[in-house]
Amino acid sequence: MNIKITDDFSAEQTLTEFKRYKKEKERLIKISQQAIEYYQNLIAEYNDDINVVENKIKTDLEGYLQNVEMKETKTQYSYTLPSAKIVIKKPSEKIVATDELINVVSKHYVKVKESVDWKSYKEDLEIKDIVDDETGEITGRGVWHKTMEKFIDEVEIEQVDGKMELKL
Repeated sequence: MNIKITDDFSAEQTLTEFKRYKKEKERLIKISQQAIEYYQNLIAEYNDDINVVENKIKTDLEGYLQNVEMKETKTQYSYTLPSAKIVIKKPSEKIVATDELINVVSKHYVKVKESVDWKSYKEDLEIKDIVDDETGEITGRGVWHKTMEKFIDEVEIEQVDGKMELKL
């Protein structure tokens, strides 16, 4: 698409050509998404196959390991072979917090992350010219807090580029 837009007709031609271009790319995207889905399913099948074989090997190893002397620690048993180390974790207990815990613990143990209600706070702000009181000259732009009636330095002004949207 290398059309120069100089009038309504060339703009119309360009947009018509763009619609065809967009439709073709969307077709290719759909095909690509179908291929992704196909390969994701294939990967899931491969992972399932791996798990089936791994579980079979684990079952066979459990039977075999009953006949060998394993190294024992407080939390596990282990057996070393040239190609791998087999580790069997011992059953244990662990402490797990429930949702109700927050209601009964001392405030000393509670983490609270404070954050600004930006949506509400932003409503009290506006961008204004900064005017030198003596000369009346505009020296820049700043963020004015309407309620406090002063410029604030804790927020910044960020330039956002305009953009054209094509609504086809």
